[in-house]
Amino acid sequence: MREPRNSGAYYHADHAADGAPLRSARGTAHAATTQLIVPTISYNRPLLNREQEREAKVQLTRESAEAHVIHAWESGRMRIGNRWLTGNVIVAPDRIVPDWDVGDAARIAYEHLAPAIDLDPEIILLGTGAGAAVPDVGLIASLAQLSIGLEIMSTPAACRTYNVLVSEQRRVVAALLNPA
Repeated sequence: MREPRNSGAYYHADHAADGAPLRSARGTAHAATTQLIVPTISYNRPLLNREQEREAKVQLTRESAEAHVIHAWESGRMRIGNRWLTGNVIVAPDRIVPDWDVGDAARIAYEHLAPAIDLDPEIILLGTGAGAAVPDVGLIASLAQLSIGLEIMSTPAACRTYNVLVSEQRRVVAALLNPA
């Protein structure tokens, strides 16, 4: 069987760890001025062994006593921390407003979001139930005047997005419609 042809690309260091000059794949020593710089996957960070890699995993949800995190969602109820709540809820990292009085998702007005606005968020996630519904466009404009973003999505998607933004320590509020 024939050996694959090597391109002769050089490494990005002048010398090996033992101080000897690096050699090309063809076995010849090379000068630093003729080197081809090859990008490395590690971006100049040391490679980790499997045990170190397991310890270096990124945590995606913030597990903290101070922040309310949504752990489960079912039609009609959701678990925030260790507590199951039913119906419509407004959730912020530091406060829960249970029994949020709101009707149909398509008819949500500024007044309905007043409890969420009072929590001074930079973004409100509006969960519209199991499916997506679009409220009045004027609502988005009135919140934009207050420098508050409004993202509209299904309630399960809003729960997931809320948890990610809480883990990033963003000022987020989730206004979640959750009819039974």
